[in-house]
Amino acid sequence: MPEPLKILIAEDNPVDAELLVRQLRRDGFQFEWKRVETEHDYLAGLRQEVDLILSDYQMPEFSGLRALELLRKSELEIPFILVSGTIGEDIAVDAMREGASDYLLKDRLTRLGAAVSQAIAGARLRRERKEGEQLLRRAHAQLGQLLEHSPAVLYALKLEGGKVIPYRVSENIVNLLGYSAPEVMSYDWWYGHLHPDDRDRAVKILSETISAGATHMEYRIRHKDGEYRWIDDTQRLVRNSKGQPGELVGVWTDITERKRAEELMRQASGNLVEGRKKGVRIEVAVFVGVCILSFFLEEHFNWRGRITRWFLRRYPDDVDEMVSSMLLIIVGLAVFGFRRWREAESELTSTRQMRTGLGLLHDELDRRVKRRTEELDAANKTLHNDIAERERTELALAESEARFREVAETIQEVFWVTNAEKTRMLYISPAYEKIWGRSCQSLYDSPGTWVDSLHPDDRARVLQATTTKQPDGTYDEEYRIVRPDGSERWIHDRAFPVRDSAGVLQRVVGVGEDITESKKLHEQFLRAQRMEAIGTLAGGVAHDLNNILAPMLMVPALLRDSLPKASDQHLIDMIDKAARRGASVVRQLLTFSRGTSGERAAVQLRHLFKEMGEIMHETFPRDIAIDYFTPADLSPVVGDPTQLHQVLLNLCVNARDAMPNGGKLSITAKNTVLGEEEAKEHPPAKPGKYVAIMAADTGEGIAPQIIERIFDPFFSTKDPSKGTGLGLSTVLGIVRSHGGFITVASKPMQGTTFTVYLPASVDPTPGPSPAAGTLPAGKGELILLADDEEAIRTGTRLILERNGYRVLTANNGADALVMFMQNRDVVRLVVTDMVMPMMGGLALIRALRSIEPGFSVIATAGLHDLATVTELQAAGIDHVVAKPYGPQELLEAVQAELAQDD
Repeated sequence: MPEPLKILIAEDNPVDAELLVRQLRRDGFQFEWKRVETEHDYLAGLRQEVDLILSDYQMPEFSGLRALELLRKSELEIPFILVSGTIGEDIAVDAMREGASDYLLKDRLTRLGAAVSQAIAGARLRRERKEGEQLLRRAHAQLGQLLEHSPAVLYALKLEGGKVIPYRVSENIVNLLGYSAPEVMSYDWWYGHLHPDDRDRAVKILSETISAGATHMEYRIRHKDGEYRWIDDTQRLVRNSKGQPGELVGVWTDITERKRAEELMRQASGNLVEGRKKGVRIEVAVFVGVCILSFFLEEHFNWRGRITRWFLRRYPDDVDEMVSSMLLIIVGLAVFGFRRWREAESELTSTRQMRTGLGLLHDELDRRVKRRTEELDAANKTLHNDIAERERTELALAESEARFREVAETIQEVFWVTNAEKTRMLYISPAYEKIWGRSCQSLYDSPGTWVDSLHPDDRARVLQATTTKQPDGTYDEEYRIVRPDGSERWIHDRAFPVRDSAGVLQRVVGVGEDITESKKLHEQFLRAQRMEAIGTLAGGVAHDLNNILAPMLMVPALLRDSLPKASDQHLIDMIDKAARRGASVVRQLLTFSRGTSGERAAVQLRHLFKEMGEIMHETFPRDIAIDYFTPADLSPVVGDPTQLHQVLLNLCVNARDAMPNGGKLSITAKNTVLGEEEAKEHPPAKPGKYVAIMAADTGEGIAPQIIERIFDPFFSTKDPSKGTGLGLSTVLGIVRSHGGFITVASKPMQGTTFTVYLPASVDPTPGPSPAAGTLPAGKGELILLADDEEAIRTGTRLILERNGYRVLTANNGADALVMFMQNRDVVRLVVTDMVMPMMGGLALIRALRSIEPGFSVIATAGLHDLATVTELQAAGIDHVVAKPYGPQELLEAVQAELAQDD
């Protein structure tokens, strides 16, 4: 059974820490955990055995980035995951660059288990690779110490693409050939320094090593001083873990002295034989000469007969003399023979001594060769041990690589590895096929297909970045790719160089992430900001429109008595209707763009249906048939009429866009009762009476795979220039805020039906409206009117005066305050605008209340938002008349305020 993980949680909120623990246990992890919230406790926790760190981003006395910095300084290989509810994408990316394994949002902890598994696997892989590298460094150090004191030179050649590439030579080569290791690190150097007579044979034997597995050869190679050295070269083929030829390892031994000794022996033996041959030739020549001379004298002078006859004519007394002469001759011949024997013996002795000396020299050379051979065997043994160690390390690395591949093949990002020249793809994770829409094999076969996938507008920039930024580790690019089906995806690509101990670039690794959805969210955020800016602009436009429309709403009431003709009354009605329509548009503009809302009351939907019907008939294409129906007994609903109007408008506009070639749009409503079981299907709905509003079209319908996403904010199937993706999400928000819910039924090419359920009002009838034309009259009360717009000031003054009031006017708050102080005893009521130069309405109200607490004031506001209402309520204002207002709204507010004062 595996040991439980030891997890250190840096979190100041115990509840959040408990949520992390519950999620990990739900994901099947066995672990022990400890929570810390200060830097001191965190450092103490690091001194203990820890397998994983989960850290919040921001804490009162600590931070996640500080925790990551301390972990990096400690040089501990512990996976670190940042968990926060407020972290932004930029901060998360910076944390990942600083060494964090992953980051999560607290409201999306379902990914915690996968993130932990991936982080622990990655840390284990890094540890095993680091241990393997340490073993290799230790073996190389031991081999280097051995080679430093050995005359043998070890080298290694890499087999790559049919080429032999030297990549390692022992430093003691400088003792052998006078060159340093970096100077000989090329195949051309070796080939160019071979003796011309040995070059073809050496190259041939090198090629045979790959097939035979091991070879041995002797050849001459040029020293840095220009002389040639004899080299004994022993080579051996090393195969990789897959059984394929991987590299050649060999040993050079200097045999120049042995070769010279062998040459001296050959020369000495040749001189001895040549001397003996010369002596024999002289003796034979003398003997042959004597024989020829004897034959010649015998033939011409008959010297033997003469000598015989002379000898026989001698007298006996001369015999002694003759014998003596012969003895002298014999002695001379004997002396000559002995001398000749001594010379031959001396020559033989010299030959034996030379042979003995040469034998001794040969024995000494043989001992040196044996000693060098033993050293070579020791070096080979060390090399074999190193190779075995490397094979074990390669096996461990292969296992680690297999685990790495398992991790890489499960993550959503694309992990890739290329060679330093970026001409060969060494690895690409399977996520490439999902994101790029192309097979991984196609990239192995032709790495250039990646370039072909780049968007034409981004290609030049990205290719330049790969050349200039990847080697120094600053490559961090965002670009678009074009999939085979023509769709585009946004990619965030990062690359990091991998160098050897000498700093030479070996390969480039990178991670590519699909950020298309993030880009869309960013664009939607920018769109939301633009909408917010439009809302601010719309508020200013609405303020100006209110000031323009306010006199237009007041004038019709003033003209009715002056123009009694029916035709004139009709024109007045047209002006009044247009002005009220404009005021309604302003209210909708504020509602849609700034989120303002009116008070909720019992609303009869048939009036909204009628108004929507008129709008659709006037604005929708003629090829769309429109039908709307409400039963006579339809219950009212409690809600904001403006927001309910927006719900109907959004549903109808979506239906219109779903029928580009025409069709039928039906809007109907009915009373319904929701039972217990039906209410459970749509939480938080409650059983009871509801009004169901159905908006049905015969358009294109909604695809089943996206129907669950249609209510997501910013989700839209329309072109970005035709929609923001906020329509249905706004509808859902309004319906839920009214205690209702919404359902959708759709089939492709058969249309869509949205059904909105709103709770029915307990009161069966909406509240009574005041009768039109009955304007409340005054009794001569003096009213102080403050407004900076002259047209509004004049219109309001005329309405008040015509209905029995006296009026004083001021064009700003400061003048109004002065007039109030001058007429303090007779002024009964102040009507003030909220936005005026010099002194605004709120400042005027506070000044009046400080002078006369509880004095009656009516505020008029063009921007009737929540902040304004809150401030007015705090100032004790009960009546706020929203601009643009007509005579009815103004006089009712005046009468109500004066009644309170009485």
